[in-house]
Amino acid sequence: MELQLRPARPSDHADIVATIFSAFETHPIHARLFPRDLGASHEFWESYVSKELQDPNARFIIAEDVSSTSASPSSDNLTTSTFVAFALWKPPVTENSSLTSAPAPPPDWSAWPANPALAAAFFGAIGGKHTTIMGDRLHFYLELICCRPEFMGNGAGGLMMRWGLEQADAGGFETYLDATPSGKPLYDKNGFRTLEVVKYLDGACEHYFMIRDPKTAAEKSTCTTL
Repeated sequence: MELQLRPARPSDHADIVATIFSAFETHPIHARLFPRDLGASHEFWESYVSKELQDPNARFIIAEDVSSTSASPSSDNLTTSTFVAFALWKPPVTENSSLTSAPAPPPDWSAWPANPALAAAFFGAIGGKHTTIMGDRLHFYLELICCRPEFMGNGAGGLMMRWGLEQADAGGFETYLDATPSGKPLYDKNGFRTLEVVKYLDGACEHYFMIRDPKTAAEKSTCTTL
C-alpha cells in the first residue's frame, strides 16, 4: 500500500459519509444515536460533511492508496486511487484572538435522529469539555479521524496525525481532541495525554479528553513515536 495525502474534494462526500458509518459500526453510542437503517442518520452525516467541506477554517484531508484503484462514484468509465481514510483538522483562527477552534453551539437535541437524551449527554459533554479545558487558548483541534476498517493498521492514521501535528508544532500550538477507546492508543503514541474521562451507558463506554503540547525542534529530533 502506497499512501498519500490530499485535500478533500466535494466528490469525496459519499466516501466520507460511508467511512463514518463503517468506522463507528461497533461503537455502542454511535449505534444508538445513528442507527444505520434510519434515514435521518444518513441525512445528519450528509449535512455535516457538506457543511465542513465548505468551511474555510476546516482542513479536511484524505489518505488514499495510490498503488490501487477503484471505480469512481462519479463515472463508470473512470478509476481513482482507493479511498482509505480521512481526518478533519481545525487550526486556530489567528486573525482574531477571540476566536478559537472550539465547536459550534449544540443543535436542537429534540430533533436528533435517535435517542436525543443520550445525544445531549454525549455531545454536550464533548462541547463542554472542549470549552472548559482549552478556554480561550488558540489551538489545533482534531475534530474527526476515520479509517475504513479493511485498511486499519496500514499507517493512514499516523500519517494524518503527523500532518496536523507538524503544523501545530510549527506554530507552537497545543492540540486538542476527544477520543474513543479504539482511537486512544494512536493518540497516546503521538504524545497526547488524557485530562479527563467521561463514562456512559452505566460505565460500559468511556470517552477521553486529551491534549498535546507543541514539540520543539530538539524534542522532535529525539522523538521515536511520530
